[in-house]
Order: sequence, then structure tokens, then C-alpha cells
Amino acid sequence: MTDDDSFAVMRPSYGQPVALMLLGVLHCIPDEDDPHAVVAGLLAPVPPGSYLAVAHPASDIAADQMARSSRDYNQQAAARVTMRTHAEVSRFFDGLGLVEPGVVQLHQWRPGAGDLPQGRELANYGGVGRKRRHPGKRRRAGPSDRRHREPRQAAGACPPAPGIFEAAEPGTAKTPRTRPDQPDVTSRLVTGRPRTRCALSADLGGC
Repeated sequence: MTDDDSFAVMRPSYGQPVALMLLGVLHCIPDEDDPHAVVAGLLAPVPPGSYLAVAHPASDIAADQMARSSRDYNQQAAARVTMRTHAEVSRFFDGLGLVEPGVVQLHQWRPGAGDLPQGRELANYGGVGRKRRHPGKRRRAGPSDRRHREPRQAAGACPPAPGIFEAAEPGTAKTPRTRPDQPDVTSRLVTGRPRTRCALSADLGGC
């Protein structure tokens, strides 16, 4: 991998919402390294509508057993682990819209057939949050919006004709008028062949 490739990985350019999945990762970041700030920094560049998914070992479920397990592990491993409470895991979703059912034990997050029984305790929390749009920030018009705007009238183009009838003097019948794209009788007399009113007017210096 070249230096340019490394830079692209470190500073990606997001065009569409993405999923930031930190599953079994954050407990490897100690409190002194401020894991909540790390997550906030990862979320900062992703566009609104992106999702954050977190799975994190719990310290307040089977607390004695989890404390003993993490202590034994940390005594042997070079990289220490940190279990966290429900409130500490929930803080990773600050500023996001939590997807139901929120931050719960992993087997309670939208369980399906064959999952663990709901009465069982699992010392691991999970949740999904969605990055909101900035309140009050107006969305810029994109290419699709510009495509649907009414086109401007080109210079020298004939103005669009009103309806097929135009009002006559009060008390008289309405007089039909020819559409610009229909052959005009006068053009047949002048040129010998039917021409549209716009084409005829252009020949005579109009439009």
C-alpha cells in the first residue's frame, strides 16, 4: 500500500450514508484514551443517515464474574480490556437517533427464532443509532432538483401561445386561434406550403 493509499483510507470521502460497525472493539480502548471521543471523531465525517452499530462487554451484568474474568485477562495480555456499564455504552450514541429497542443485551436486540431465551442474562450490550441531519439546515438543491425546474425561454424563441381560444369583444363569440405548432393558412398563401406560425414569423423577421 502506498502513502497515497494510506491517506485515502485514513481520510475517506463519503458520498452516501455508511454503517460504522464497532463490534467487540471498543472495550479494547481504555478510559484514559477517551473511547467516547474516538467514536465521535469517527462519526464526524460520515454523512447524515449513516448508522453506528456497537457491541460491548458489560460490567454490570454478572458483575463479579465479569470483573474476575477481565482482571485475569489483563494480567496476562499486553493490551488491556475494559468492560463498561449500560450507561457508559449508551453514551456512544450521544447525538444519534437510537433504533428500537435501544441499547439492550445482544440476544434481546430484535430476537428471532432459535435465539437465546429472553430470561437468560448475557453480559454484552448492543445497539444501533442513526446520525441525524443538522436541525434547521436547509438542503442544497441537487442535480435531480435542477432537472425538474422549468426551462428558461431561449433567446429569440416564440413565446408560448395561450389557450386554443382567446376572448373576443364582450357579447361576441370566442374566436378560435391557431396554435404555434399548427400550419397557418397565411403561410400556405405566401410560400405555397404549410408552415408553422413561428417559422413564418421567423422568415418575416419576428420571433
